Amino acid sequence: MKLISYRHQGREAYGVVKDGGIVDMSARMDHPSLKQAIAGLSINEMEKLAAAADPDVSLDAIEYMFPITTPEKIFCIGRNYRAYHEVLEDGGPKWPSIFPRFASGFAPHGEAILRPSVSEQLDYEGEIGVIIGKPGRHIPEENALDYVAGYTIINEGSVRDWQTKGTQNCPGKNFHRSGGIGPLDGHPRRDRRPGRATDQNQCRWRFTSGRRQRHDDLQDPVRDFPYFAIHLAGAGRHDRDGIARRQRH
Repeated sequence: MKLISYRHQGREAYGVVKDGGIVDMSARMDHPSLKQAIAGLSINEMEKLAAAADPDVSLDAIEYMFPITTPEKIFCIGRNYRAYHEVLEDGGPKWPSIFPRFASGFAPHGEAILRPSVSEQLDYEGEIGVIIGKPGRHIPEENALDYVAGYTIINEGSVRDWQTKGTQNCPGKNFHRSGGIGPLDGHPRRDRRPGRATDQNQCRWRFTSGRRQRHDDLQDPVRDFPYFAIHLAGAGRHDRDGIARRQRH
């Protein structure tokens, strides 16, 4: 099931994508936003309502919003794939690279990202966003996927030269609207997670001057999501609107 937050004729809404359109859940449920619907454990109810209804609006007629419109936290995980040359050379980091990414640094699907005037080095990074669906702390590894409400895709849009202007790379990762999120929250079956790339499920291809430079596989991370759920939830509480990121440079 694919969930979406959108704007139509000046009205903000959310719903389920079906047959090239959207079944409007904000008109059928009491929750004012998708975040609150997920927090209210209403995903199964939305699936049933969507199965019995025709789309209310076409995807061509909407303005996309972030899947979760007001995320409280966005954590980014760096250097977590073995295809990254420094990971191979160093034998893998002892501790993960984690940094924040602010919502103001992203544009919704379909809107332009912005290269800042202070740099010529805006670069793309294709990512998977893991949407946290309920609060938790000190999470057992075997229960980590129970906290996942869905997945989305992200273009992180890093400003490369600003990543080295200081001891942290946070400034180069947070320029205004330098990346993109969405369009959808793909709600997973409880027994599934992103798996090995296939022709239909490629993770990341990088091309330079028409030549493929690297292909990263979802099953080739240094650490997988359950590790980060435990690591981050030990430092602070996961909230319903948090997005954990599995990052591939």
